[in-house]
Formats: sequence, structure tokens, C-alpha cells
Amino acid sequence: MRDLFFEYYKPSDEEFSELWRDCIFAFDTNVLLSFYRYSEETRTILVEILKKLNDRIWLPYQVAHEYQKDRLDVISKQEKAYEGIRSLVKTCLNQFKSEYSRHPFIDTKAVENTLTNAEKSIDEILEKAKKNTETSKPQMIFEMN
Repeated sequence: MRDLFFEYYKPSDEEFSELWRDCIFAFDTNVLLSFYRYSEETRTILVEILKKLNDRIWLPYQVAHEYQKDRLDVISKQEKAYEGIRSLVKTCLNQFKSEYSRHPFIDTKAVENTLTNAEKSIDEILEKAKKNTETSKPQMIFEMN
């Protein structure tokens, strides 16, 4: 019965060892597209792992096709985050200025200055991240022949 319904039984330690030693790895599209979503450090670690498994990786045609079809959309979403965050911060600052420009017990000028400084700091963070992103585009290690 175990041979007929093997998927319902946990493999033995020996079977696990054999699987890890001999198996072929096939990835779905999201594994490839995640290269554009991961931090550089995570990407580097994953690339090193994939290089070690290189001769045991199989990339189905459908996965490669979906990757090519969706890649630019994923990249675009990542790039839109920079302007989205800027817009969100600017909206917050403008909303504060319009709704809370005066208050008898709150130093609204100090709050506005703090928000303005935060906006500048966030802009600097975003610019640095954007420059890092532009110089460290993900490199795919798969050769599709």
C-alpha cells in the first residue's frame, strides 16, 4: 500500500538524502521574478545556491515564457514604489498643513518642520536606494537555449 500511495508517507532519512543528492529542481515563474523583489543580499545568496545546483536545474518552457511576459511589469511595480512613497509623504505633509496649521496647544510649526525634515530624509533614502537598484540589476544565471 505504501508503494501505491507513497505521497501520504514521510520519506525515510535515507530517502531524503537520496532525493537531495539526485533530484532535479524545477522552479515556477515566481522564483525567477522574485529576483526583482529580493534585496541584493538575498539575491546573492540565492544565486550562489543556484550555481551549486546548476547542472540539476530544469527550466520548463512555460516558466521561461511567463518570466519573459511578466518581467517588465514586476520591474515597473518596483520602480513605481519610489514615486508612490514620495507621493504618500507629500500628501501627509500637505494634509497636516491644511488641517492642522494652527492649534492652541500644539507647536504646529515644530511638527511641520519635523515632517518637512522627514520628507527630505525619505527623499535621500529613496534616491540612494534607486541608485543602488540601477547599479545592481539582477543577473539571471539561467541560460535558455
